[in-house]
Amino acid sequence: MEVESLGRTRSHLDEKILTLMDEVETARAAAEEAAAKLAKARKTYEVKGQYAARHQVELESALAEARAAREPAAQAIEPAILKRYEFLAERKAGIGVERVVGNSAEAATQPIPTRSCARSAKKKASSSARSAAGFWSSLTTRPETRDQRPETRD
Repeated sequence: MEVESLGRTRSHLDEKILTLMDEVETARAAAEEAAAKLAKARKTYEVKGQYAARHQVELESALAEARAAREPAAQAIEPAILKRYEFLAERKAGIGVERVVGNSAEAATQPIPTRSCARSAKKKASSSARSAAGFWSSLTTRPETRDQRPETRD
């Protein structure tokens, strides 16, 4: 009887050992898979970090160029207009231009006086003024008429 009892206990323990060995094997496979995923994630992080660093350098360089181009462009603009632009830019998170629809800026309550704009443009028709106009126009969208604007629903 004691031998039978010990035999059952041994059989039960052998079964438990096999179950634990299976669990260890499963855990090892899961650990290896997790390690592979971690290595891949680290590599992706490294590559993206390098890209971000390069991109940051490129953006800083482009910003420096834009700031350098701004100075001569700003000198070619009438001081009152430049002051108004800087005022708008400060109030609108750095954006001092608005879309022109017809002869009005979108947020303006009064139309833009086209004659005074034409006179001002003729007075400043130097090469620096033309380059300034090109610089500023590259930052704006093209004018649209009210019929071409996309419809918005409130």
